[in-house]
Amino acid sequence: MGTWKTANVSLTPELMSKLVQVIVADDLLSLKSVYSKRNRKDGSQWVLLIKQGEYTKRVYLDNDFPSQILRFDNALDDIATSAGVNQATWSAIEASQARKHESELWETVVR
Repeated sequence: MGTWKTANVSLTPELMSKLVQVIVADDLLSLKSVYSKRNRKDGSQWVLLIKQGEYTKRVYLDNDFPSQILRFDNALDDIATSAGVNQATWSAIEASQARKHESELWETVVR
């Protein structure tokens, strides 16, 4: 298991607006709940988790990344960079807490 790290950055209203525009432009809320390429022994797994109020959108991706997810990934990197993520203080999550942190994420996929 890799090391989990956490950092906090705040988005300006302009960056938040840009993030919402990207989500809407690529119609991320209409994605299926699972994208998976079978017969792969190893690879990348992502979880897209969007929460707003009572609404939650979850998408599990396992070696299958639709073009809108790849565009979102690039846009999110740009937004995070503009918000100062490269200057943020990153903290490792203690090994004893890492599974709890991971479990909370995966529980969103199971629901």
